[in-house]
Amino acid sequence: MPAIGDAMQTVLVIGGGEITGARLMGALAAHPDYTGIILGRTISRDNGSLRNHDATKTADIATALAGVDMVVNCIAGNPRTILATTKALCDAARRNPPRRIVHLSSMTVYGGAEGLVDEQTRPEPPLNTYARARIECEDLVRKYVADGGDAVIVRPSCVFGPGSEPWASRIARLLSARRLGDLGSLGDGVCNLIHVDDLVGLMVAMLSASGVSGETFNASADWPRPTWNEFLIRFARAIGATPVERISARRMQAEVKLLAPLLRGAALAAGRVGAGRLVPDAMTPSFVRLLRQNITVSGAKLATRMDITHTPLDRAIDETAEWWRSRQTAAANEPATQVSRGATASCPHSAAMFRSVSRPTPDNEVGR
Repeated sequence: MPAIGDAMQTVLVIGGGEITGARLMGALAAHPDYTGIILGRTISRDNGSLRNHDATKTADIATALAGVDMVVNCIAGNPRTILATTKALCDAARRNPPRRIVHLSSMTVYGGAEGLVDEQTRPEPPLNTYARARIECEDLVRKYVADGGDAVIVRPSCVFGPGSEPWASRIARLLSARRLGDLGSLGDGVCNLIHVDDLVGLMVAMLSASGVSGETFNASADWPRPTWNEFLIRFARAIGATPVERISARRMQAEVKLLAPLLRGAALAAGRVGAGRLVPDAMTPSFVRLLRQNITVSGAKLATRMDITHTPLDRAIDETAEWWRSRQTAAANEPATQVSRGATASCPHSAAMFRSVSRPTPDNEVGR
C-alpha cells in the first residue's frame, strides 16, 4: 500500500451526499495526489467512482476498502446511522487497515459546557442522543487507534456556507418565516462557525499530515466570535429577511414546547411518504439552548500544528446569502420535482452532488 505522501492515492469518502462530503469530493477531484470514491446508498454519480454499498454493514465497508489508501468518515444523519457506520468502518479497517482514517465528529460532544473549551474539556450535561452518539463514535475511533490503526478526529463547530443544510438553509428558512430574528438575551450565546470549504481544506491536509494519528482537533474559525444574535441579524439582512423580527421569550417558549413536538411528529409522518421536506422546521430544545450557550470552541491546538486560513465572516455571510437567493430564484423558476431532487444549477459549488439542497427528512438532520 502506498505510503502517505505518494502520488494519486485513493480516498474513500463515507457520507459523500452531505454538503461536507460533497465539497470534499470536489476538492479531491481537483487535487493532484488524490482520487475520491463515495460510499453510500443513493448518491448521484458526479466526479470520482461510485461504490454503492450500505455503510452501516461491516461486510460492505470491507468490500469498499479494497484498493483504498485512506478514508474520510463524514457520515451525518440520525444517531443510529452515525454510530453503526463508524462501528462498521473500524471493524472492517482492523482487517484491512487504510493508511489513515480522518473521522469527522462535532462540537456537540461538549454538551452544555461553557467558557473556552479545548480538546481536553469533558462533556457537560445536557447531552442529547446525537451528542452521546458522537462521543461513542470517538471512543470507537480511539479504540481502533489503540489496536494499531491510524486515525485522527476532527471536531468542527457549526459548518456554515453555501449548501449547508442546518446552519445556512435551515436558518435562512426560519429567518425568512420570521421565526428567528433578534432574540434579545436568548441569542447572547457565542456563535462558533467554520466555513465548509475551510473544513474541507483541513480534512484534505489531515490525509497527509505527520504526527497526528490518535489526535483530536477542534476546527473553528479564528476570527472574533459574534453572538448568535449578531450573526442572525447580519444573515437576515444579507438574505433580505427584513425587517428583522424581534422574537420574545414567550414566543420562543411556545416554539419549543408547543410547536416543535407537533412539527417533528408531522415530519416523521410525512417522511414515510417522501414529503418530509414540506413540513416547516422544528426548533428543538438543543438548538435553542445553543443560541444562548456561552461556549467558545478553541482552535488553538490546530493553529499550532497546521497553517489554516479561515474565510472572513463577512465574506462567508455574503456568499452564503448569494447562494440562498439564487436557490430561491431557481426554486421559483423550475419545476418542483427538479428542485426537490437537489438540482441546484444556480449553485456554483459542486451542486450536482448536494442532497441537502431541499429540506431533508428528519433522519438526515443534525442533532441540534
